[in-house]
Amino acid sequence: MSCSRASAFLLLALGLALVGPAQAAAPKPIRPVVVARGLDSPIHLAAPAGEPGRLYVVEQKGTIRVIQNGRLQAQPFLDIQNLVRSGGEQGLLSVAFHPRYAQNHLFYVDYTDTNGDTRVVEYRSDGTRAIESSARQLFFEKQPFANHNGGQLAFGPDGMLYIGMGDGGSGGDPNNNGQTFTNKLAKIWKMDVNAANPQPVLAEYGLRNPWRFSFDRATGDLYIADVGQGAWEEVDYVPRARLDQDDGEASPSKAPGQLRVESHLLYPLTHRPLPRAAWRRKTWPYCETRPLWHPAPVKLNPR
Repeated sequence: MSCSRASAFLLLALGLALVGPAQAAAPKPIRPVVVARGLDSPIHLAAPAGEPGRLYVVEQKGTIRVIQNGRLQAQPFLDIQNLVRSGGEQGLLSVAFHPRYAQNHLFYVDYTDTNGDTRVVEYRSDGTRAIESSARQLFFEKQPFANHNGGQLAFGPDGMLYIGMGDGGSGGDPNNNGQTFTNKLAKIWKMDVNAANPQPVLAEYGLRNPWRFSFDRATGDLYIADVGQGAWEEVDYVPRARLDQDDGEASPSKAPGQLRVESHLLYPLTHRPLPRAAWRRKTWPYCETRPLWHPAPVKLNPR
């Protein structure tokens, strides 16, 4: 993941045309359109339901800016620069708005704190700005290195908040976090934020750095952008049916290493020859999708 400093935020609009059976129209060209200028390292964009014409832009340094009807507002929606370590792959990495944000004004941010560790925090807004005193931490994990922090937050079709975690950094997953359950790294977690005491539940593991992921609005399927190392980049696919199978909790009497793991391997839609390094990592990266190991649900207490 590379976060470059930018002075303008670009939004790409894709025009789709219906073509009748008797005629063929030339595809419309795709051109970037400047939406706003004056932003500082914008790395994520969100728009809660019920607020047409209002975009929320995450700046890596620790602020969330608002674009209202095409104009960048001077006052940040959220400013937690004093809590954030920013630079490289660290910083304020994403924001997700509660599905009922219009009613409860709750939203969630993922950032690396001043020690470089990952925190997911819930805030409430007054409808215009975040109320910083409303902060409630939901998720924490120590990071052994400065890179591969993941950082994506998104609400799934099941109403759960999904949290993307990288393998902790360095290169080649030296601590084997993608294949173990001793920490929350190299995994995607989900959490019922409406619960009295929300706890993270394991959704997927074996990832390297799920920098971004998205749910298909029509089907609920999950697509994961998993960052490669030197030669490979991946897009991983998880069908909605398999996400639904993850509901539940592991027995609290079992340590993560004692859990029975059931594997259901998904094979590639398309692929290219596999590099030797992938065999060492025990994963199968390829172009459009790759197998993710489906775990028995695991629950760890946030620290």
